[in-house]
Amino acid sequence: IDGARMAAERFVNGLREGDALGVITFGTDVTTELPLTVIDTASRARALRVVRNIEEGGGTNIDGGMMAARRMLERAELTGRIGRVVLLSDGRPTEGDRRESTLAGHAATLREHGITTSTLGLGLDYNEDLMERMAVDGGGRYHYLRQVNQLAQILDDELQQGAAVIASGTKLFFRADGTLEVTDAPGTRLSRGGSQISVDVGDLASGEERHVLVKLRPAAGNDQLDFPAPEVTYQKAGQSSPALLAHRADPFRVFTTADLAMLDGSRRDDVRVRVLQVEASLALTESMQDYAKGDATNARRKLAEKKAELGAFAARTKSRAIAAEAENFDNVMQAVSSAPAPASAAAQDMIKEQKARAFTLRR
Repeated sequence: IDGARMAAERFVNGLREGDALGVITFGTDVTTELPLTVIDTASRARALRVVRNIEEGGGTNIDGGMMAARRMLERAELTGRIGRVVLLSDGRPTEGDRRESTLAGHAATLREHGITTSTLGLGLDYNEDLMERMAVDGGGRYHYLRQVNQLAQILDDELQQGAAVIASGTKLFFRADGTLEVTDAPGTRLSRGGSQISVDVGDLASGEERHVLVKLRPAAGNDQLDFPAPEVTYQKAGQSSPALLAHRADPFRVFTTADLAMLDGSRRDDVRVRVLQVEASLALTESMQDYAKGDATNARRKLAEKKAELGAFAARTKSRAIAAEAENFDNVMQAVSSAPAPASAAAQDMIKEQKARAFTLRR
């Protein structure tokens, strides 16, 4: 709690005049410690007094905390502002509605209002799967803090990224016309409505890149498909104007062939790197879930299979990114082999660290 107070002080001091801040604590009780307040010299001093006096509160009422955040922000006039919730917790929900669908639903509802939710997990007792899902559905980022001294830097990053946003509500739209099915977009939130499927890319800061991998399944019996490229839309940061069309590409064409030379010529290593990174992230998450349940054998099998694929690709293409992931898989395999039962603090730390690494790879 001392480290959290110090990081919060630094965060408050990093706000610009004219920014607005609200502080909600969610122990056994939920308390609005600071209503949404525009920062100036006097209110900054007040905010600093608030964060310096925050105490541990027994339970963990994430449901109540997110409900309070929703009420605070949905009543606010956010035109011209970038809205962001930063949720910090060191425990599992013990109060209020504890269902993952409900808690992630709060983040999704805020996202529909243009407000991003990022989550920060501190320590070894919180539910990392819940925190990750809330970040995905909230269009934000998920962080695991191994040491409390990391908190200040992560809050700084959230503040700087929010201040640098130039495109908010960025989305990819696919037309669902029966020729192709969008089956997954790992690390993002898919929404289906009418004849369109949207992928929430999140807010983009100046200079930031996002590589979104979308898995498509063609309708059976089609040897050739022509279909519109996805459209990218966004809103200018701080404006309530309708979404702008960022890019409209030429139609895509997919066809089957028995010409192996043509097939090999169509492959791009940079795309394959991205595919392998996402596949590696999914294998990491699944293997850590198995390991957490005590199934070290299945965890090692999944790690070994993916490590072999990553290593072969890295050897062929000299990809440093994929070589780094292959090395990480090797290190995790050794750790699982040396401690088949995940009871120790070191094992729990590894599980959370690797799931956070997987989240970052999917982004």
